[in-house]
Amino acid sequence: MCVFRRSIFPIHPSFRVLALAEPPVVGASSSRGQQQWLGPELLTMFLYHTVSPMARAEEMDLIQGLDTPDPAELSRDFSCSIKDGMLTIGKVSAPVYSAAEKMKVPDVLFYDNPQHMMVMEDMLKDFLLGEHLLLVGNQGVGKNKIVDRFLHLLNRPREYLQLHRDTTVQTLTLQPSVRDGVIMYEDSPLVKAVKHGHILVIDEADKAPTNVTCILKTLVESGEMILADGRKILSGDIFSCHSVDNPKPQSELAMLKQYGPDVPEPTLQKLVAAFGDLRSMADQGTITYPYSTREVVNIVKHLQKFPGEGLANVVRNVFDFDSYNKDTREVLMEALHKHGIPIGANPSSVKLAKE
Repeated sequence: MCVFRRSIFPIHPSFRVLALAEPPVVGASSSRGQQQWLGPELLTMFLYHTVSPMARAEEMDLIQGLDTPDPAELSRDFSCSIKDGMLTIGKVSAPVYSAAEKMKVPDVLFYDNPQHMMVMEDMLKDFLLGEHLLLVGNQGVGKNKIVDRFLHLLNRPREYLQLHRDTTVQTLTLQPSVRDGVIMYEDSPLVKAVKHGHILVIDEADKAPTNVTCILKTLVESGEMILADGRKILSGDIFSCHSVDNPKPQSELAMLKQYGPDVPEPTLQKLVAAFGDLRSMADQGTITYPYSTREVVNIVKHLQKFPGEGLANVVRNVFDFDSYNKDTREVLMEALHKHGIPIGANPSSVKLAKE
Protein backbone atom coordinates (compact mmCIF):
# COMPACT_ATOMS: atom_id res chain seq x y z
CA MET A 1 0.00 0.00 0.00
CA CYS A 2 2.86 2.37 0.72
CA VAL A 3 4.01 1.85 -2.85
CA PHE A 4 0.60 2.94 -4.13
CA ARG A 5 0.74 6.05 -1.96
CA ARG A 6 3.94 7.00 -3.76
CA SER A 7 2.07 6.67 -7.11
CA ILE A 8 4.00 3.54 -8.08
CA PHE A 9 1.70 1.02 -9.74
CA PRO A 10 2.35 -2.44 -11.19
CA ILE A 11 2.41 -2.91 -14.95
CA HIS A 12 -0.69 -4.66 -16.24
CA PRO A 13 0.06 -8.23 -17.35
CA SER A 14 -1.50 -7.56 -20.74
CA PHE A 15 0.89 -4.72 -21.51
CA ARG A 16 3.11 -5.40 -24.53
CA VAL A 17 5.48 -3.37 -26.70
CA LEU A 18 5.36 -4.06 -30.43
CA ALA A 19 8.33 -2.42 -32.17
CA LEU A 20 8.99 -2.12 -35.89
CA ALA A 21 12.52 -1.48 -37.11
CA GLU A 22 14.71 -1.81 -40.15
CA PRO A 23 17.85 -3.94 -39.88
CA PRO A 24 20.98 -1.99 -38.92
CA VAL A 25 23.29 -0.92 -41.72
CA VAL A 26 26.84 -2.10 -41.14
CA GLY A 27 29.33 0.76 -41.18
CA ALA A 28 26.69 3.51 -41.25
CA SER A 29 27.84 6.83 -39.78
CA SER A 30 25.79 8.44 -37.01
CA SER A 31 26.68 11.88 -38.39
CA ARG A 32 24.50 11.16 -41.42
CA GLY A 33 21.41 10.71 -39.27
CA GLN A 34 21.60 6.87 -39.24
CA GLN A 35 22.22 6.16 -35.56
CA GLN A 36 22.08 2.46 -34.76
CA TRP A 37 19.74 2.45 -31.76
CA LEU A 38 18.74 -1.19 -32.25
CA GLY A 39 21.87 -2.79 -30.83
CA PRO A 40 22.62 -6.10 -29.14
CA GLU A 41 21.49 -4.78 -25.74
CA LEU A 42 18.02 -3.86 -26.96
CA LEU A 43 17.61 -6.94 -29.13
CA THR A 44 17.82 -9.17 -26.05
CA MET A 45 14.70 -7.44 -24.69
CA PHE A 46 12.56 -8.47 -27.67
CA LEU A 47 11.37 -11.66 -29.26
CA TYR A 48 11.97 -10.56 -32.82
CA HIS A 49 10.88 -11.89 -36.19
CA THR A 50 12.54 -11.20 -39.52
CA VAL A 51 10.26 -10.17 -42.39
CA SER A 52 11.88 -10.94 -45.72
CA PRO A 53 11.16 -8.79 -48.79
CA MET A 54 8.40 -10.11 -51.00
CA ALA A 55 9.31 -11.83 -54.20
CA ARG A 56 8.27 -10.17 -57.44
CA ALA A 57 5.58 -12.78 -58.10
CA GLU A 58 4.17 -12.42 -54.57
CA GLU A 59 4.09 -8.64 -54.87
CA MET A 60 2.38 -8.88 -58.25
CA ASP A 61 -0.30 -11.22 -56.84
CA LEU A 62 -0.89 -8.86 -53.94
CA ILE A 63 -1.29 -5.81 -56.16
CA GLN A 64 -3.58 -7.61 -58.59
CA GLY A 65 -5.69 -8.82 -55.68
CA LEU A 66 -6.42 -5.29 -54.59
CA ASP A 67 -9.73 -4.41 -56.18
CA THR A 68 -9.97 -0.84 -54.93
CA PRO A 69 -12.11 1.41 -57.15
CA ASP A 70 -10.73 4.68 -58.39
CA PRO A 71 -11.24 7.44 -55.76
CA ALA A 72 -12.89 9.58 -58.42
CA GLU A 73 -15.46 6.84 -58.97
CA LEU A 74 -16.04 6.42 -55.25
CA SER A 75 -16.57 10.15 -54.85
CA ARG A 76 -19.59 10.12 -57.16
CA ASP A 77 -21.61 8.22 -54.57
CA PHE A 78 -20.87 10.66 -51.75
CA SER A 79 -23.86 12.61 -50.55
CA CYS A 80 -24.93 14.57 -47.51
CA SER A 81 -28.45 14.55 -46.10
CA ILE A 82 -30.34 15.28 -42.87
CA LYS A 83 -33.47 13.26 -42.21
CA ASP A 84 -35.40 12.74 -38.98
CA GLY A 85 -32.68 14.39 -36.94
CA MET A 86 -29.90 12.21 -38.37
CA LEU A 87 -27.00 13.53 -40.42
CA THR A 88 -25.64 11.14 -43.03
CA ILE A 89 -22.36 11.79 -44.85
CA GLY A 90 -21.46 8.98 -47.21
CA LYS A 91 -22.07 5.83 -45.18
CA VAL A 92 -21.68 7.40 -41.72
CA SER A 93 -24.61 8.76 -39.70
CA ALA A 94 -24.76 10.82 -36.53
CA PRO A 95 -27.55 12.57 -34.62
CA VAL A 96 -27.93 16.31 -35.14
CA TYR A 97 -27.20 18.24 -31.95
CA SER A 98 -29.89 20.39 -30.35
CA ALA A 99 -27.99 23.60 -29.72
CA ALA A 100 -29.11 26.10 -27.10
CA GLU A 101 -26.94 28.89 -28.56
CA LYS A 102 -27.97 29.04 -32.20
CA MET A 103 -25.91 32.19 -32.82
CA LYS A 104 -22.67 30.27 -32.35
CA VAL A 105 -23.48 27.62 -34.94
CA PRO A 106 -21.48 28.58 -38.08
CA ASP A 107 -23.32 29.06 -41.36
CA VAL A 108 -21.09 29.70 -44.39
CA LEU A 109 -21.44 29.55 -48.15
CA PHE A 110 -20.31 26.04 -49.05
CA TYR A 111 -20.76 24.05 -52.24
CA ASP A 112 -20.52 20.31 -51.71
CA ASN A 113 -17.84 18.56 -53.74
CA PRO A 114 -16.84 14.89 -53.59
CA GLN A 115 -13.34 15.37 -52.21
CA HIS A 116 -14.43 17.54 -49.31
CA MET A 117 -17.31 15.16 -48.58
CA MET A 118 -14.81 12.31 -48.29
CA VAL A 119 -12.83 14.34 -45.73
CA MET A 120 -15.97 15.17 -43.76
CA GLU A 121 -17.01 11.52 -43.71
CA ASP A 122 -13.66 10.61 -42.14
CA MET A 123 -14.04 13.50 -39.70
CA LEU A 124 -17.50 12.28 -38.70
CA LYS A 125 -16.15 8.79 -38.00
CA ASP A 126 -13.54 10.12 -35.58
CA PHE A 127 -15.97 12.65 -34.13
CA LEU A 128 -18.32 9.82 -33.18
CA LEU A 129 -15.40 8.08 -31.46
CA GLY A 130 -14.92 11.15 -29.28
CA GLU A 131 -11.54 12.08 -30.72
CA HIS A 132 -10.11 15.53 -31.38
CA LEU A 133 -9.59 16.46 -35.02
CA LEU A 134 -6.56 18.07 -36.65
CA LEU A 135 -6.88 19.29 -40.24
CA VAL A 136 -3.59 19.68 -42.07
CA GLY A 137 -3.21 21.25 -45.51
CA ASN A 138 -1.81 24.15 -47.50
CA GLN A 139 -3.36 27.55 -47.05
CA GLY A 140 -6.49 28.15 -49.05
CA VAL A 141 -7.48 24.50 -49.57
CA GLY A 142 -10.67 25.02 -47.55
CA LYS A 143 -9.89 23.81 -44.03
CA ASN A 144 -11.97 26.53 -42.33
CA LYS A 145 -14.81 26.06 -44.79
CA ILE A 146 -14.85 22.30 -44.16
CA VAL A 147 -14.88 22.78 -40.38
CA ASP A 148 -17.66 25.39 -40.48
CA ARG A 149 -19.75 23.27 -42.84
CA PHE A 150 -19.15 20.20 -40.68
CA LEU A 151 -20.30 22.01 -37.52
CA HIS A 152 -23.25 23.54 -39.36
CA LEU A 153 -24.46 20.09 -40.43
CA LEU A 154 -24.08 18.79 -36.87
CA ASN A 155 -25.66 21.99 -35.48
CA ARG A 156 -22.81 22.30 -32.98
CA PRO A 157 -21.90 25.71 -31.45
CA ARG A 158 -18.35 26.85 -32.11
CA GLU A 159 -15.76 28.80 -30.15
CA TYR A 160 -13.05 30.29 -32.37
CA LEU A 161 -9.45 30.96 -31.36
CA GLN A 162 -6.84 32.16 -33.84
CA LEU A 163 -3.19 31.85 -32.87
CA HIS A 164 -0.29 33.96 -34.15
CA ARG A 165 3.35 34.57 -33.34
CA ASP A 166 2.47 37.04 -30.55
CA THR A 167 0.12 34.63 -28.78
CA THR A 168 1.06 34.01 -25.15
CA VAL A 169 0.08 31.32 -22.67
CA GLN A 170 -2.08 33.88 -20.87
CA THR A 171 -4.14 34.65 -23.98
CA LEU A 172 -5.03 30.96 -24.23
CA THR A 173 -7.04 31.21 -21.02
CA LEU A 174 -7.86 34.92 -20.61
CA GLN A 175 -9.38 37.38 -23.06
CA PRO A 176 -9.43 41.16 -22.40
CA SER A 177 -12.60 43.11 -23.11
CA VAL A 178 -13.82 46.66 -22.42
CA ARG A 179 -16.98 47.18 -20.37
CA ASP A 180 -18.13 50.68 -19.42
CA GLY A 181 -14.66 52.00 -20.18
CA VAL A 182 -12.95 49.47 -17.93
CA ILE A 183 -10.74 46.62 -19.15
CA MET A 184 -12.07 43.31 -17.89
CA TYR A 185 -10.55 39.86 -18.27
CA GLU A 186 -12.88 36.99 -19.01
CA ASP A 187 -12.54 33.38 -20.02
CA SER A 188 -11.00 32.76 -23.44
CA PRO A 189 -12.80 30.75 -26.14
CA LEU A 190 -10.81 27.70 -25.00
CA VAL A 191 -12.20 27.88 -21.46
CA LYS A 192 -15.71 28.74 -22.68
CA ALA A 193 -15.72 25.72 -24.97
CA VAL A 194 -14.75 23.47 -22.06
CA LYS A 195 -17.36 24.99 -19.73
CA HIS A 196 -20.29 24.90 -22.15
CA GLY A 197 -19.41 21.82 -24.18
CA HIS A 198 -18.88 23.74 -27.42
CA ILE A 199 -16.48 22.83 -30.21
CA LEU A 200 -13.20 24.73 -30.01
CA VAL A 201 -11.74 25.64 -33.41
CA ILE A 202 -8.06 26.63 -33.17
CA ASP A 203 -6.97 28.33 -36.39
CA GLU A 204 -3.35 28.85 -37.48
CA ALA A 205 -2.11 26.54 -34.72
CA ASP A 206 1.27 26.23 -36.45
CA LYS A 207 1.88 30.00 -36.20
CA ALA A 208 2.02 30.10 -32.39
CA PRO A 209 5.32 30.22 -30.45
CA THR A 210 6.79 26.98 -29.20
CA ASN A 211 5.89 27.62 -25.55
CA VAL A 212 2.22 28.03 -26.53
CA THR A 213 2.10 24.93 -28.70
CA CYS A 214 3.78 23.00 -25.88
CA ILE A 215 0.91 23.96 -23.57
CA LEU A 216 -1.62 22.78 -26.15
CA LYS A 217 0.38 19.61 -26.73
CA THR A 218 0.42 18.90 -23.00
CA LEU A 219 -3.31 19.58 -22.82
CA VAL A 220 -3.96 17.06 -25.57
CA GLU A 221 -1.52 14.38 -24.44
CA SER A 222 -1.99 14.50 -20.66
CA GLY A 223 -5.63 15.52 -20.80
CA GLU A 224 -5.42 18.35 -18.29
CA MET A 225 -4.50 22.00 -17.97
CA ILE A 226 -4.28 24.15 -14.83
CA LEU A 227 -5.59 27.71 -15.20
CA ALA A 228 -4.23 30.77 -13.41
CA ASP A 229 -7.10 30.82 -10.89
CA GLY A 230 -6.55 27.21 -9.87
CA ARG A 231 -9.19 25.62 -12.07
CA LYS A 232 -8.24 22.50 -13.98
CA ILE A 233 -9.26 21.43 -17.48
CA LEU A 234 -9.63 17.75 -18.29
CA SER A 235 -9.51 16.89 -21.98
CA GLY A 236 -10.03 13.83 -24.16
CA ASP A 237 -7.67 11.67 -26.17
CA ILE A 238 -5.14 12.74 -28.78
CA PHE A 239 -6.04 14.33 -32.11
CA SER A 240 -7.12 12.35 -35.12
CA CYS A 241 -5.31 13.81 -38.12
CA HIS A 242 -6.98 14.39 -41.51
CA SER A 243 -5.12 15.58 -44.56
CA VAL A 244 -6.90 18.27 -46.60
CA ASP A 245 -5.61 18.75 -50.11
CA ASN A 246 -6.76 20.85 -53.03
CA PRO A 247 -9.66 19.19 -54.88
CA LYS A 248 -8.97 17.00 -57.88
CA PRO A 249 -9.49 18.74 -61.26
CA GLN A 250 -12.95 17.22 -61.76
CA SER A 251 -14.10 18.17 -58.26
CA GLU A 252 -12.59 21.64 -58.52
CA LEU A 253 -14.25 22.26 -61.89
CA ALA A 254 -17.64 21.16 -60.53
CA MET A 255 -17.24 23.46 -57.54
CA LEU A 256 -16.19 26.45 -59.68
CA LYS A 257 -19.27 25.97 -61.88
CA GLN A 258 -21.39 26.58 -58.79
CA TYR A 259 -19.49 29.74 -57.86
CA GLY A 260 -19.64 31.03 -61.45
CA PRO A 261 -22.58 29.50 -63.32
CA ASP A 262 -22.34 32.15 -66.06
CA VAL A 263 -18.57 31.87 -66.55
CA PRO A 264 -17.77 29.91 -69.74
CA GLU A 265 -16.61 26.36 -69.04
CA PRO A 266 -13.47 26.69 -71.24
CA THR A 267 -12.36 29.58 -69.00
CA LEU A 268 -12.89 27.45 -65.90
CA GLN A 269 -10.93 24.60 -67.47
CA LYS A 270 -8.02 26.95 -68.22
CA LEU A 271 -7.95 28.13 -64.61
CA VAL A 272 -8.11 24.61 -63.19
CA ALA A 273 -5.30 23.39 -65.45
CA ALA A 274 -3.09 26.45 -64.86
CA PHE A 275 -3.43 26.40 -61.09
CA GLY A 276 -2.88 22.65 -61.07
CA ASP A 277 0.51 23.23 -62.71
CA LEU A 278 1.34 26.01 -60.24
CA ARG A 279 0.59 23.73 -57.28
CA SER A 280 2.85 21.06 -58.76
CA MET A 281 5.60 23.68 -59.05
CA ALA A 282 5.09 24.63 -55.41
CA ASP A 283 5.40 20.98 -54.37
CA GLN A 284 8.62 20.69 -56.38
CA GLY A 285 10.04 23.89 -54.87
CA THR A 286 10.08 25.87 -58.14
CA ILE A 287 7.85 28.55 -56.58
CA THR A 288 7.26 29.24 -52.90
CA TYR A 289 3.57 30.16 -52.71
CA PRO A 290 1.09 27.26 -53.02
CA TYR A 291 -1.66 28.76 -55.17
CA SER A 292 -4.77 27.08 -53.83
CA THR A 293 -8.47 26.74 -54.56
CA ARG A 294 -9.09 29.95 -52.62
CA GLU A 295 -7.43 32.06 -55.34
CA VAL A 296 -9.30 30.28 -58.14
CA VAL A 297 -12.63 30.77 -56.37
CA ASN A 298 -11.95 34.51 -55.98
CA ILE A 299 -11.14 34.79 -59.69
CA VAL A 300 -14.33 32.96 -60.69
CA LYS A 301 -16.48 35.06 -58.34
CA HIS A 302 -14.97 38.21 -59.89
CA LEU A 303 -15.68 36.96 -63.42
CA GLN A 304 -19.23 36.07 -62.40
CA LYS A 305 -19.88 39.58 -61.10
CA PHE A 306 -17.95 41.45 -63.83
CA PRO A 307 -18.22 39.32 -66.99
CA GLY A 308 -16.97 42.15 -69.21
CA GLU A 309 -13.55 42.28 -67.59
CA GLY A 310 -10.83 40.30 -69.30
CA LEU A 311 -9.47 37.11 -67.79
CA ALA A 312 -5.89 38.44 -67.89
CA ASN A 313 -6.83 41.52 -65.83
CA VAL A 314 -8.65 39.46 -63.21
CA VAL A 315 -5.84 36.92 -62.89
CA ARG A 316 -3.34 39.75 -62.47
CA ASN A 317 -4.95 40.61 -59.11
CA VAL A 318 -3.65 37.30 -57.76
CA PHE A 319 -0.15 37.45 -59.22
CA ASP A 320 0.72 41.16 -58.93
CA PHE A 321 2.69 40.67 -55.71
CA ASP A 322 4.89 37.97 -57.26
CA SER A 323 5.49 40.08 -60.37
CA TYR A 324 8.19 42.06 -58.53
CA ASN A 325 10.43 38.99 -58.58
CA LYS A 326 11.71 38.59 -62.13
CA ASP A 327 12.41 34.86 -61.92
CA THR A 328 9.06 34.09 -60.31
CA ARG A 329 7.25 36.31 -62.80
CA GLU A 330 8.75 34.45 -65.75
CA VAL A 331 7.80 31.07 -64.29
CA LEU A 332 4.22 32.21 -63.61
CA MET A 333 3.78 33.78 -67.04
CA GLU A 334 5.09 30.66 -68.76
CA ALA A 335 2.67 28.44 -66.83
CA LEU A 336 -0.31 30.73 -67.53
CA HIS A 337 0.55 31.22 -71.21
CA LYS A 338 0.77 27.44 -71.57
CA HIS A 339 -2.94 27.22 -70.75
CA GLY A 340 -4.05 30.21 -72.83
CA ILE A 341 -4.17 32.90 -70.13
CA PRO A 342 -2.45 35.96 -71.70
CA ILE A 343 -1.23 37.66 -68.55
CA GLY A 344 1.64 40.07 -69.21
CA ALA A 345 1.52 39.35 -72.94
CA ASN A 346 3.19 41.76 -75.38
CA PRO A 347 3.64 41.82 -79.17
CA SER A 348 6.98 40.01 -78.91
CA SER A 349 5.23 37.09 -77.20
CA VAL A 350 3.30 36.25 -80.38
CA LYS A 351 4.89 33.39 -82.30
CA LEU A 352 3.73 32.40 -85.77
CA ALA A 353 3.61 28.79 -86.85
CA LYS A 354 5.87 27.61 -89.63
CA GLU A 355 4.38 26.44 -92.90
